[in-house]
Amino acid sequence: MVLAHVFDGRIFWYEARLDRFLDPSPRPRRASLLGVLAGHSGPIETLVRTADGKAMLSSAGKNELMVWSQSRGDNIALSKQSSISPTSRVHRAVILDNGMLCESISDYQLLTV
Repeated sequence: MVLAHVFDGRIFWYEARLDRFLDPSPRPRRASLLGVLAGHSGPIETLVRTADGKAMLSSAGKNELMVWSQSRGDNIALSKQSSISPTSRVHRAVILDNGMLCESISDYQLLTV
């Protein structure tokens, strides 16, 4: 899995074999686009995912967090599960339980969602 973000707030999600992706010889297709995750209003600053890759937390700006997770029975697609807007800048965040639990530490608060 390869995630690439652009500065308008979108995340492109590709599937690629590592040996083909890093091969220096010319190749017509190194990766296949699986989807585009959109919803942020500005450049994405951080991506945090669970160890199994079934959920992801993205952050943009000072206080815009989005939780993305797989639908039940779907082994590929990630969809937006929720948006979180803390009142101050988030310094650290962790995502657990396939996106059902998210904790973030900001300037003056610990936010659990």
